[in-house]
Amino acid sequence: MNEPVPPRFGLLVIRALVEDEGGGRLIARITRTIDVAREQPVTSVASDVEDLCSIIRGWLEAILSS
Repeated sequence: MNEPVPPRFGLLVIRALVEDEGGGRLIARITRTIDVAREQPVTSVASDVEDLCSIIRGWLEAILSS
């Protein structure tokens, strides 16, 4: 008999700050893991929307392929 596979849970937290000085510069801190039960979170920093979207896309692709 096959044992049911327990669900995996990923985690992605974004803390975004828009600095008023300097023309509204974005600073985003992204903490993520694709399996909260087995992996330590990884933290990155992004300073524009494209970088932030790239990190989120990479996390989604990793969690879907694991």
